[in-house]
Amino acid sequence: MCAQLPLNHQPVYGSLYGFPGILIEPVNSVPIEFATAGPTSGMDADPASNSITVMSSGLYEIHFSLTDRVSKSNDFYLRYSIAVNGTQQLISSIYFSNSTASTVYFNGSKTILLSLNPDDTITVLPNGMIGNNHYLNAVLLVKKIR
Repeated sequence: MCAQLPLNHQPVYGSLYGFPGILIEPVNSVPIEFATAGPTSGMDADPASNSITVMSSGLYEIHFSLTDRVSKSNDFYLRYSIAVNGTQQLISSIYFSNSTASTVYFNGSKTILLSLNPDDTITVLPNGMIGNNHYLNAVLLVKKIR
């Protein structure tokens, strides 16, 4: 049997979208950049701080995706992870690597469930960035599911 939502249930969600078609060079441990906030209800999606802050406790679905352009990463892995209050959630990591002389574009995404508290702030942090590496078309979506 499916649980029914109360009639006064207000959906809680937030979204940030990157710069379409613009390559951005990531900086280790500095949140990736977003250009605009998308639809948001019950949380604060702030492109100025490149973050989404939740306003209520609960179980949240967090999703991010991006395209990464990697040129000669010398067999090192480039990692992007969801971070809560600046702490990387390693279960959310996506990795890219390119040991060829060619430039390669990779698409990556990850979705996780986390229990969050009021004022928890979600960002996406790069790590292990070396060589000629850039990202574009980043998306961060947060949705309260319970």
